[in-house]
Amino acid sequence: MFTAPPLPTPAPFDDDATPGAPASITGAAPTDAVAAYRRLHRETGKRPTAEALGQALGLKRTRGSELRIAVERALGIHLATVIKS
Repeated sequence: MFTAPPLPTPAPFDDDATPGAPASITGAAPTDAVAAYRRLHRETGKRPTAEALGQALGLKRTRGSELRIAVERALGIHLATVIKS
């Protein structure tokens, strides 16, 4: 059975690199995940998929999904769930 490795220990967040970001994001998400999220967002112009974020970090899609959630919370990105019927 495969067990995913633990999430990397978060490094202190550089508030100077994020103008307008909330002050409460210090240490909330790994800086490499935040950087990968921002890079993918710049390249595609859309919200990065969990698979793309995982690939950018050399991880599986499931871990990418967890990191995407952590990064979006850290950056204060709020998304609404849309349910189609």
